[in-house]
Amino acid sequence: MVAALVMSSAIGNAASAVTDPAVPAGGEILWDRYKARFITADGRVVDFYQEQGSHSEGQGFALILAAANNDKPAFDAVWRWTKSNLRVRHDALFGWRWGKRNTGAWDIIDYNTATDGDVLIAFGLLKGYQRWHDEEYRTEALKTLVDLRTRMAVDWHGKTVLLPSYYGFSVPVGIVLNPSYIVFPAYRLFAAFDDRAFWEKAYHDGFYVISKSYFGEHPLPPDWIVMYESGVDIFREKGSLFGFEAIRVLLYLGQEKTRQFEKGTAWMFDYFLRTGELPLWVDLDKSAYSIARASAGTYASFAAVAKRLGKADVAAKLAEQGRKQLGAEGDQNYYSYSLYLLGTSGALEVND
Repeated sequence: MVAALVMSSAIGNAASAVTDPAVPAGGEILWDRYKARFITADGRVVDFYQEQGSHSEGQGFALILAAANNDKPAFDAVWRWTKSNLRVRHDALFGWRWGKRNTGAWDIIDYNTATDGDVLIAFGLLKGYQRWHDEEYRTEALKTLVDLRTRMAVDWHGKTVLLPSYYGFSVPVGIVLNPSYIVFPAYRLFAAFDDRAFWEKAYHDGFYVISKSYFGEHPLPPDWIVMYESGVDIFREKGSLFGFEAIRVLLYLGQEKTRQFEKGTAWMFDYFLRTGELPLWVDLDKSAYSIARASAGTYASFAAVAKRLGKADVAAKLAEQGRKQLGAEGDQNYYSYSLYLLGTSGALEVND
């Protein structure tokens, strides 16, 4: 099994013709590099940090980015692989992990779902439908949205939330959630195509959940939370960090008309302006932070927030530092590279 093949010439050349004004200067080159490094010829997104496997989340990222770059050959390759290899359950959701089994065979490893992956794939398909008007994309996205609504949604004291996966995240006295799985721009787009009342409620209730999910001296969301009858707390079985998962909360909120992330990010902006760097993580229980430099995707996520808050100069500096960090990461970290492109290209934008 070859870890990462260079995309076919048809896919590789497509990005050179990008004309979408939402993609910044140089965006085409970064997309070309992303494809060449992380997407195999048959459309699989490779995670080099996790035994060269693939995940539904990564396939969703690639669909969104291909649509933003007007790259239909890449989009179709990614979708074909995703549909053939991850939609292997009895429903229209996706198995979340694919890779090398103990037998040496490459195949689906975990049939359980990851709701962020399902949401991102459906979001990417609808983005593709909007750009190229291919009816298959809309039809397949709607199948997934129906199952997200009917299989993954639960009522938490009047609030509609989606569980992180089909099984495994209920505790005796509450439910466990990953705040970064609430993809606000995707919910807005879903409301235009599917059950409007459901997705608008999930969207607004998502803001409520996030509003209860800030902890620490400089309030930031943790990677995982547990929702009790009495309220919300950090799910400490998975740690107490604002880390590589929670950064997506800010990335997605940065696309919305909100300022509810202002307190914690103000401290992070000040830290960045004083030191020129962002920490890799913040421990919300200990009020401690990493001395290691944040990933490129973290810089891009904070840049999106700074832009939303009207801090254009800070946003530009963060994006530039992220671009430098992207080079330092050496094209190994598909997750960071994905978040960087999503945060700086306008790929997540949804027109109301």
